[in-house]
Amino acid sequence: MYPLGLGIMTNRSELPIQTLRLSERDKAKLLWAIDQANRQDDNDNQRRLRVSCTKNEAVLTLKHHGGGETKLSMLARNLSRWGAALVHGRYVHENTRCELSIESNNGMLHNILGTVRHIRHIQGTIHELGVAFDEPIDLSEFVSLSPSEETRYLRELADDRPETDENEVVELSSRVLVIDDYASDRKLMSHWLTQAKLAVVSCSDSRNALIQVQEQVFDLLLVDYKLGTTSGLDLIRELRQNQFTAPIIAMSSDESEELEAFMHKAGADLLLKKPFTGEQLAQAAYQLIGINASADTAPIFSKLKDDLDMRPLLTEFTRGLAGYVDELRDANAMNNYETLEFISHQLKGSGNGYGFPAISERATELLLSLNAEDAEIETIRQQTSELIVTLNRVKLS
Repeated sequence: MYPLGLGIMTNRSELPIQTLRLSERDKAKLLWAIDQANRQDDNDNQRRLRVSCTKNEAVLTLKHHGGGETKLSMLARNLSRWGAALVHGRYVHENTRCELSIESNNGMLHNILGTVRHIRHIQGTIHELGVAFDEPIDLSEFVSLSPSEETRYLRELADDRPETDENEVVELSSRVLVIDDYASDRKLMSHWLTQAKLAVVSCSDSRNALIQVQEQVFDLLLVDYKLGTTSGLDLIRELRQNQFTAPIIAMSSDESEELEAFMHKAGADLLLKKPFTGEQLAQAAYQLIGINASADTAPIFSKLKDDLDMRPLLTEFTRGLAGYVDELRDANAMNNYETLEFISHQLKGSGNGYGFPAISERATELLLSLNAEDAEIETIRQQTSELIVTLNRVKLS
């Protein structure tokens, strides 16, 4: 990679061939027209997130079988992790090996190896070609992602992770919202929390954080102290004023001794000072959510799994547990003890009946705490989380 982007090509023999002799205004109009014409098809057929390029100028170097190369100036229409849609004024043969040179958001030039996979005629001599990359790129380095795009991008990253061992429990028992205006930090923390088997949503500013909290139930929030033009301190204060009751971890690289007191006064439960490790973050999250990190995570199978007559009933029961998990999570976040008691009472009776004594045991423990005169909120939250973890461990076979 090189600084100063495409301006490094100063030798005349290295200058790319200009196949689109259009003004900057006409180039922008052309890209807009292609985007509009393909918007419906893109929405219908996209399996991967594609984002319009922040910087449209690119160079594609074609690798010829005889060893020669041809550099063509291109317009980059959109990017995905695995490829690019490029517009130019010359036909290129499919399956041609190539190297795409394109600037990242910080002005560095990246050279990405790939193969021309398809060609589509636009008008006259203008064509659009699709390049498939040999290896995935970090999409957020090249384009600006909206909060919804970033959420989809992180889900895509999670979906692309290799499959785990069939006996490993990967269900996520708690939901975390990460609010940080720095994309790299959001991605890193989302990765750490996903590794800790927590479901993660992220956003970059206070406005979107407030929207997310209204639309979803979260068991934990991570809030950075500096959020662009706003302050994480103000966001935490507003959340507490709006009766948000789940734990909040504040984050900051500020060394001020007064900051921790300010954060606690605003409503934060804990201040993590950057830099911190993934292990430290997971430990803090588990502690505040009420998850026992040393608890058994092995799959739980019904003691009646070999009874063929019970098989249809067991299938229906295990499939229905996901609904209980969602209800328990929401009730736990809202301190809705009536719902917690109702669900735990149901599970106490049905767990043993379907051959899952561990479910009945966890539900009984929660019922006892809910009905105790001196019940503590943290005990109830922790036992609810343990019941959720137990339900997520249940496997049909």
